[in-house]
Amino acid sequence: MVRRVAQNETFHGTAAGQAPNVAALQDRFGLSERQAQCTALLRMGTQPQGVAEVLGVSTSTLETHLADLRSVFAVETTPDLIAKLQIDIPEAELSAFHCWPAQTNALGPNIAADPIFAARLRTSTSVEQALAALQAALADINVRHLYHCFLPHSVQGYLRGDIIDTFLAGPEIADAFAANNGLMGQPLALQLFNAPVSVPVMALEAGAKPDTLGAFNRACLEDGATHLIVLGFPSGAGFTGMAMTLASDTDPTDRLKDLAEIIRSAAMAMHAAILTNGTLASRVRLTIRERDALSAIALGKKAADAAADMKISERAFAKLLASARRKFNARTNAEAVGKAALVNALVFL
Repeated sequence: MVRRVAQNETFHGTAAGQAPNVAALQDRFGLSERQAQCTALLRMGTQPQGVAEVLGVSTSTLETHLADLRSVFAVETTPDLIAKLQIDIPEAELSAFHCWPAQTNALGPNIAADPIFAARLRTSTSVEQALAALQAALADINVRHLYHCFLPHSVQGYLRGDIIDTFLAGPEIADAFAANNGLMGQPLALQLFNAPVSVPVMALEAGAKPDTLGAFNRACLEDGATHLIVLGFPSGAGFTGMAMTLASDTDPTDRLKDLAEIIRSAAMAMHAAILTNGTLASRVRLTIRERDALSAIALGKKAADAAADMKISERAFAKLLASARRKFNARTNAEAVGKAALVNALVFL
């Protein structure tokens, strides 16, 4: 799956490869394209300090746009601007800002009846926001913490440590997880590759071995979690893993057997949303230029021609590719292109 955008959006789009769809905002409020993009991102929940990173502009340039927007909407401060946008732009309009709306067709029959969950997925601008939507949707099983990971090339990605992951938990839990070698150090990690119907459950024990695992379990227990469940499912040539801690007074195994399909379909919907939104791609932190360089290679362009198209030297083009390879832990340009395609980070011109 490769995102297709217009030429002007490619070289002046977002680091995730997808500028907000803002034609309607431009016409409605008389905004420039950049001002409208800032408006859309702010209304979708992006924090002001994150808008500059998403759009690939400096903080001073962003402040200029915000000052113009404060004038347009007749407010004095940025918080007032955000509050005004909440009033002037209804929730129902947010999904229209995505050039490629988040895909949520993996929703199960029960979860699909929850329009709030589907709407939050469509308008999430970060993996953390999407995980928070999933946590809220699964409130009935008392989910405390959520972990999402994507492994390019499936098992091979796991063995090489090619893991793009996000933790929805406090820093003390994320730090304890990292101290135990992250995903590679978890006893249930290999069960991510079990049959799709499997949702393994493990009771958290403070005295677990090795000691680093015990430290992670203790951190979870101290934050109210008692059990851990894991699940996984293929995503193209890659593999998605999910882990959730639960707060339960009793062993939830039997109950989770009945809920396994709902849990899995909700998790798959969340992953589909961040993949099509471009938020998974943004976790790799490619710059706009690095993304465009990889896209040129994916199209089969020669380095000299690609550099000329991007109006840079061949040496600068080679540096962009080298930086992209490092971020993807790739040994070759072809491997970097393959991994970029798996997270939907490429753009065809």
